[in-house]
Amino acid sequence: MKRLETNQIYKHGINVFIYFLYIYNISFVFLPSVLRTRVIFGFIGLFFFISQDKLGLPKSLGRIFLLCIISISFIILTTVINNYFDSRFIGNTIQNILYLFGAYYLVIQANINRLYALKLVILSIFLHNFLALLMFLNPSLLEIMTSIQSTGDKFEYALGNVVKFGTRFIGIGAGTFFSGGIISSIGVLLSTYVITTEKKSKLLWKIIYVFISITGIYIARVAFLGIFLSLIYFLINYIQKKNYTSLPKIIVYSTFFGIIVFSYILVNLDKLMTSNSFRHSFEIFINLFSSGDLKTDSTEGVKAMLIFPSNLKSLLIGDGQFYYDNGSFYMHTDIGYSRLVYYYGIFGILVYFSIHFYILFYNIKRFNNDKGLKLLLWSLTFLLLIGNFKGLLDVNWIIFIFYWLALYKIKIENENLPYHK
Repeated sequence: MKRLETNQIYKHGINVFIYFLYIYNISFVFLPSVLRTRVIFGFIGLFFFISQDKLGLPKSLGRIFLLCIISISFIILTTVINNYFDSRFIGNTIQNILYLFGAYYLVIQANINRLYALKLVILSIFLHNFLALLMFLNPSLLEIMTSIQSTGDKFEYALGNVVKFGTRFIGIGAGTFFSGGIISSIGVLLSTYVITTEKKSKLLWKIIYVFISITGIYIARVAFLGIFLSLIYFLINYIQKKNYTSLPKIIVYSTFFGIIVFSYILVNLDKLMTSNSFRHSFEIFINLFSSGDLKTDSTEGVKAMLIFPSNLKSLLIGDGQFYYDNGSFYMHTDIGYSRLVYYYGIFGILVYFSIHFYILFYNIKRFNNDKGLKLLLWSLTFLLLIGNFKGLLDVNWIIFIFYWLALYKIKIENENLPYHK
């Protein structure tokens, strides 16, 4: 019995490690820079997919491929019209296809079990944020972890400033800065789903929820968005279940927890204010209470960089440029929507989000009665739409996991339903 339990723990640990590598898309120094870990798992997943005994192309998968072809068509269109070739999004489309099959491999590893797969994602994010905390406390560990990764000069410069001033946690691979905050937000939302779905070990998942929330804020303040959306999720889920008898208990626990947190901050405020990381992470609240302004340096930067073309051609099909020749962002904007519209216009933006929305409605159609899942998917969608007001963002890596879970869950649970859908 003990040997069986040890084997299970070992298996779960390996699965968490696999999910970790996929989620954080690490570029190791001993591999070519294009062979990030998501790409590697993409090739592995593609091999497993084509080596099936009964190889078939589901119609839904064919539609995803079609959307990728349409995306490339828009890139070719804006390239020809503007007579300027920027390969950024052709590479992005090819990567998405590989990420899709990487997600396939992850779902197979999770035995096509949705709750188990989502728990593996959460635990991977928990592990990453715990490692980010350790690296913040131990710069030598941070130096070791960054030395095994391939990073560009811009990242190295930004990293140097962060380490020098100690303003935030540094993660691994995609777990740093804006993308790290978004991944933490996804971890928070998935934890919310597990808390409201799981009947056992709720306390454990609540602790993980709080840990990812706090450490996510220290990685990037965009994690506040995930926390906000998760609170809305809790509220809507509570209303849907109509479990009003538990309202007094929720109020008491929330009040008690709030008093503890507020008391701790009040008692240790002077010490906390000497911490660069605390001031940076909670700048918006510090400014609110000190000057009454709900803003940060980052929000002011967003206002300045949220720009759009003034001529109709650029607005509709873009300028075909993502970077200047010197490597800086085109039009010097880092805002997701601005970068997309300047690259391939409004029509291109619609194509950019099309895969996400196709998989969203694919899941909703298949699990129409699963209110918790629909609420989770819509929360991820709002994270995507709002997050692009800060930086360029897609969450296809997690949406692809939902696609394969939906496709194969239907195949297994209802053999009468055609697989090729």
